[in-house]
Formats: sequence, structure tokens, C-alpha cells
Amino acid sequence: MELAVSYLFLRRAIGLIGTLLPIVVPLGYSITTGHWLLLPSISSYYYTDVRNIFVGTLCAVGVFLICYRYRRWDDILATLAGVFAIGVAFCPPVAPNPSGLATVMGVLHVVFAASFLITMGLMCLFLFTRSYAPKGERSSGKNTRNLVYRVCGVLVLVFTGLAGLCAFAPQSFIDDVHPLYWCEAVATFAYGFAWWVKGQTLWKDV
Repeated sequence: MELAVSYLFLRRAIGLIGTLLPIVVPLGYSITTGHWLLLPSISSYYYTDVRNIFVGTLCAVGVFLICYRYRRWDDILATLAGVFAIGVAFCPPVAPNPSGLATVMGVLHVVFAASFLITMGLMCLFLFTRSYAPKGERSSGKNTRNLVYRVCGVLVLVFTGLAGLCAFAPQSFIDDVHPLYWCEAVATFAYGFAWWVKGQTLWKDV
């Protein structure tokens, strides 16, 4: 019972942090500055007064993922995702007029962020959907959850890919729409919601 509570708590914590990050960071920035201003990406908030929230959130997710223990492949991918999340936190995004080292750290930031989201998307698609019961004997709750996991996994992977394509968008479009922020926000919210559901918060089995 204690073990079940432990991994369910970690799932819900990871899910809650993931769903709230794209909301809390710009909201906190608007509170500290006194006006609403959406920055080009979630990572852009690293160089603002809400940097500690950004870094602390990623570190918390990373630690929770590394501590997460369930089945063998869950342990492996969760640990990798945790390392990637901490890597995102400690490798700052590229700042204006960066030095050589800052440019390298910025590249690592992007690699870690993409690796983190891809790993989370794969977990949603291939690990969360597993079941001991044969397909025809699964509960309606499990079937509903699997649908949610698949939708969330696809959203994570698709919007991670679209985030990469944002580098080729016209600058005027980037300035007006902030496509990178919205791609990151959807991908982050999707994996967070999947983990939140995985914690048996919704569509529980009777």
C-alpha cells in the first residue's frame, strides 16, 4: 500500500507541475513586471525575475522522475527524462551576444529540452498504455485512459517537432504569434496531463 501511494504521488506531482508550468511562468512574470507580456518561449523566462520558478520546477520534475520506480522500462525512461529535465534547468538558453561557452550551453539546452519531451511522449504512447489484462478484458476506465495517453503522446511529439520548425518561421510571425512558446506549452501541458491521469486522478478503475 505504501509503495502504491508513493508512485501514484510521484505521477500526480509530475503531472501537476507539468500542466502548471506554461501557466505559472508567464503569470508570475506579469505579476513581477506589472504588465502582461508573452515572451518568445518558456525558456526565455530564464532571464527574468521568475528564473527561480523555471529552474526549480524543472529540477523538481527531474528529481521526481529519477526517483520514480515502477517497471524496468518505466524506470529507464523516467530516469533519462529526469536527467534531461535537470540538464534543461542547468544549461541556460542562448542569451543575446553570447560567448562561445554560452552558445554551447544554449545548444545543450535545446538538445536536453527536445530529448526530455520526446522521452515523455514515448512513455505516454508505449508505456502508459500497457496492461496486464487482454485487450478485450480491459475496463472502460483503462480504455479511456489509454485514449488520453495516446492523444497526449501524439501532441507531445507533434508539437515538439513543430517547435523545431519554428526556427524557420518568418521573424514577423515569431514576434506576433510566439509559435515556439505555444508549441512548448502544448507539449508540456500534454505530458503533464497524461501523468496526472496516470496517477489515477481521473477515470479510475472500480
